[in-house]
Amino acid sequence: MKVWFGACNKIDKEKLVPITTSFLRKAALVLFGVVLFFVFLEAGLRLGGFVLLSIREYGNSQSLKQKNAYRILCLGESTTEGQYPKFLEEALNRRNIGIRFSVIDKGRTGTDTPAILKVVETYLDEHHPDMVVAMMGNNDQGIRYYQDIPESNTWFFRHCRVYRFVRILFMHLLKKIKQEDIYGLSRSDSTRKAKPKGTWTVAEKTAFANEMSAEKVTRADSESEKRSPGSDPRFSGAKKLLRKDARLDPEYSNTNMELGWLYLNQGKFSQAEDAFKKVIEFDPKGTNAGNAYYGLGRIYKKCGKLSEAEDSFKTAHEFNPKDAGLYFEFGWLYRDQGKFSQAEDAFKKALEIDPKNDRSYVGLGWLYRDQGKFSQAENNFEKALEIDPKNENNWEGLGRLYLVQGKFPQAEDTFKKIIELNPENNHAYVGLGQLYRAQDKLSQAEDLFKKAIELDPKDTNTYFDLARVYMIQHKFSQFEDLMKKTIEINPKNEQAYLELGQLYRDRRDLPKAEDAFKKAIELNPENDFLFHKLGEAYQAQGKIHPAESAFKKALEINPKNERALSAMASLYKETGKPELVKEYTQKATQLESEGNAAATVDSYRKLKKILDKKGIKLVCVQYPMRNVESLKRIFEKDEGVIFVDNEQVFKEAVKQSGYKEYFKDMFAGDFGHCTQKGNELLAQNIADVILREVFNK
Repeated sequence: MKVWFGACNKIDKEKLVPITTSFLRKAALVLFGVVLFFVFLEAGLRLGGFVLLSIREYGNSQSLKQKNAYRILCLGESTTEGQYPKFLEEALNRRNIGIRFSVIDKGRTGTDTPAILKVVETYLDEHHPDMVVAMMGNNDQGIRYYQDIPESNTWFFRHCRVYRFVRILFMHLLKKIKQEDIYGLSRSDSTRKAKPKGTWTVAEKTAFANEMSAEKVTRADSESEKRSPGSDPRFSGAKKLLRKDARLDPEYSNTNMELGWLYLNQGKFSQAEDAFKKVIEFDPKGTNAGNAYYGLGRIYKKCGKLSEAEDSFKTAHEFNPKDAGLYFEFGWLYRDQGKFSQAEDAFKKALEIDPKNDRSYVGLGWLYRDQGKFSQAENNFEKALEIDPKNENNWEGLGRLYLVQGKFPQAEDTFKKIIELNPENNHAYVGLGQLYRAQDKLSQAEDLFKKAIELDPKDTNTYFDLARVYMIQHKFSQFEDLMKKTIEINPKNEQAYLELGQLYRDRRDLPKAEDAFKKAIELNPENDFLFHKLGEAYQAQGKIHPAESAFKKALEINPKNERALSAMASLYKETGKPELVKEYTQKATQLESEGNAAATVDSYRKLKKILDKKGIKLVCVQYPMRNVESLKRIFEKDEGVIFVDNEQVFKEAVKQSGYKEYFKDMFAGDFGHCTQKGNELLAQNIADVILREVFNK
């Protein structure tokens, strides 16, 4: 033994130094390669920026060389720099009105209106424009690239373009996941969460109307299956027997427990609640009472009564503090409330109690996905699959993670794996359909959604998915038929009536739009958004008094509904009531000022004063897809400002040809950076307004 150990030690000593040296050399070479890569990347970004700037400035210098030309200076952010200005000059000169136009592009990516104001006088002195066209303010609205990055004020962030690019890209991706349905993953749900009266904004209404329920469907709930024999098809005849048993002994706890789970699985929540309460009443401190509180928690959670659900789960926890299933429920409950740290703790506690609980790994996977922690999400989904590789729900979590990251091949393979495991899994067909729709493979998406509907004809969520495909293809009659089908399945589907109303409104079938909005309101009379839409339908038909009543009702429900305030101002302007126009315009302006436009309002007004001193005309351009009224309110008391409304022209264009024809992305929520076609449309609309308003052409 001594000889053997001695030999080993001798070998180790002989080999240790050269092995260590070799490893360090390789590590140093790898590190040097990485550093060199980032140096070249940084240099490339700087060179690219210099080239783009040089191209822009060369174009500006060519414009300045044009003698006796009418000069227009364009101010803005990334939606201006290198975008529409070059097409604006072409559009203006194409009309041949006898005046030569030259356009100077002074847009700056990533800037905001206070920063623009700091340099505007320098631009004016340098270029001596006759007119300034400003499309700015979006980066003041809480969507600024750097606002959520804690280190954005550090020297390293400001000067290292590679690092800044990666951080901005990551934050941008997070916002898309949270704010935008970037791959059409959201699915309409007829079940609404309760929210206190008067607290909804228009944006919330729109987002909430399209809220996703598919993710919740994917949650494996084996714990409830253990406790609820009613979920097993073998118990299809149980209801009659249980009722008979209950009649013989109405206080029999086990009977009511079984009935409670049976009703819960059938979606009969009031009956289930009554049954569970009878269990508790019969034996308040027994084991069944703990399970009954658990059942009540599930009912309240499904009905959106989250505080009641939490109380019930906490009471159930007192009966059984080591129930991993309860911690799992707490995890989902907190996730639904946006309490991510508490949700994480709950899922981890469930795993402490039961390390083989694959459902809790899935819960963590969804939670991390919500926060944009994709590697952690993937890691947890994979752990769930290690525990149960044949669980379709575990695969679906991974598939949807790939989908939201845009990893289409991996997502496709995953959804196909689910179908291989269970050809009857309608959610896998839905996921695959959403994937193909995101890739514009619309015929394949259509077939998959139809297959999902065939497997579960009562899942109205899939009808909305298929309807979206038809809307993209402008198959409006098929869209209408699907909405009517969802109403047939669920007559209380408020969202379907809303979609029908908007379809009829867009097709100018206003009486039908009116009827659809009224039916939606019958189902949800506390929805201010619906009253606003009904008011618009009335106004478009010239029904002034009903329109006024509808807008007032919207404001009664939500006094901060800015669009309803603007609609009232528009209505009173139409009927010749200037005092009321002023009153409602002021209210809308005040609401906007209190909201997110203070910097924008201040900068626009300062810009106007600077230009007035120099006798330069100001043209204010609203972003594509957005309403121009908010810009007009900034200059309520000023005259001589020209406004360009890009809302309807872009909405009509998008409706005809699709979003991707006109926008490269969706960074601002309702619009993004324009494609060439989008910039040409924007430039043409600006040119038309300038020629009409300034030159009477």
